[in-house]
Amino acid sequence: MKKVKNQRGAISLFVILAMLFFMAFMIGAYSITTRRNSAQLDAARETAKIYSMGVDPNTAYDSMLSITSGSVVPISTIEQLKTLKAITENDAPEVNYTINGKLYTYKKYKTPTDDATKPNITYILNNDIILDLETEINKNKMNVNLYDYMLYDKTNYNINLNNHNIYYRFARDNSLWKCVFYQNNYKTDLAYNADTDILGGGSEDNFINVSKDNAKKSFTPRLYSILDGGLTSFKNSNSSYYEFLLAYNCDENGEFNITDGVYNRWSQTNDPTKETEVVTTTSDTTNTTTTDTVSVTQPVAGYSPISIGLTTDSVRDNYWGGLTLSTSAAAYLDGSVGHNDCYYSVGTVQNFGRYGTPVSDYNNTATGGKKALNSASQTLLFIRAK
Repeated sequence: MKKVKNQRGAISLFVILAMLFFMAFMIGAYSITTRRNSAQLDAARETAKIYSMGVDPNTAYDSMLSITSGSVVPISTIEQLKTLKAITENDAPEVNYTINGKLYTYKKYKTPTDDATKPNITYILNNDIILDLETEINKNKMNVNLYDYMLYDKTNYNINLNNHNIYYRFARDNSLWKCVFYQNNYKTDLAYNADTDILGGGSEDNFINVSKDNAKKSFTPRLYSILDGGLTSFKNSNSSYYEFLLAYNCDENGEFNITDGVYNRWSQTNDPTKETEVVTTTSDTTNTTTTDTVSVTQPVAGYSPISIGLTTDSVRDNYWGGLTLSTSAAAYLDGSVGHNDCYYSVGTVQNFGRYGTPVSDYNNTATGGKKALNSASQTLLFIRAK
């Protein structure tokens, strides 16, 4: 008798649990169906709204991809920036990206005045893009693949920086650098195979001849400058001084050579775009037989060398001592501090030597068998940001 009661109790318990499970299943199914119907109704209302506006099917399709006038399309990786560059400069097809589950279309930026039927897309930099300095620059010859200018070129791109930027990480000390200047006067009409192949007169075909004004601020693949307005906003906010890295593609080897230290890295107290160069001369008191005058030069205020690889014998070759505004009509900034020469130029206005930008006046073979630096076809200036 007791056994029968136990069996009846177990059956009752099983029935109760089965009913509870069935009720939970029905409630869940009802909830899912309700949400699905609600989503379908929302989509139907949105679709009806779109078509009630009388737009064409392409515009309606774009709107479903969040590509309507004034929409914001994120840029999170260098690959997306490269895609945008290819679309804009090579008329490549548009490309779709899915970011965090949402579909975005990257296409050529069109202002409303260009074509009123095209969406006015705003791109936004979602995060800092960190590139390896040596990988991106080292051994580069004809053209550095620079994308920094895209962030500031509002004519062809419309990118909101959103307090982010492109930085270059220097693996040797894990520092982060911002590129503030790039000039490429690489000759395209003549081969560099004879000493007679000299850059000609700053002509349009073989020399990017810039004025001092547009050397301050320019955005093209061959001339990028954000020197206009000063460099304070780009410097390391935790430092009381400015730290720079100046690199050239020189006639020593025909390529940038960051790995072997062929660059100048130093710090100085003042912003070079605000530092006026003072040139003074005095009589040469060491020579009693002549009355020649020699320049008395001093480095810029607070100059401190860190790694100097653009000179042949000493850190003061060709009066090197940091950067200032140039007193020469041939350059915007130069590193021949306190002297009328304009070696170590940044922003060349007049071409010099075989490659365009004066780095030094030495043409002999330096210690170690390397040909000394003389002129450069490309110039890069970085400021330490972090």
